[in-house]
Amino acid sequence: MGDLLPDRVSQQAARSHPPYAVVGVEQALVGQSATVETIRGAAEHAADGTSPTSDGNADTDYRENLARVLTGRALAAAGV
Repeated sequence: MGDLLPDRVSQQAARSHPPYAVVGVEQALVGQSATVETIRGAAEHAADGTSPTSDGNADTDYRENLARVLTGRALAAAGV
């Protein structure tokens, strides 16, 4: 899989509304080899600095976990 390219992560975060920097994810990826463990560790930072709201569809914890899960999937799909 090669070395990780955190700019791909930033590009995906820029598509969110509102856009935000996923600094923790990027920092966990820089200079690392692309392994399952690296991707999982980086994805754990996906909700850092966010404050999702709870509503009738989902609570805060669910939305934060969803950010971590989807970030991990996106990194894996991107070949990171």
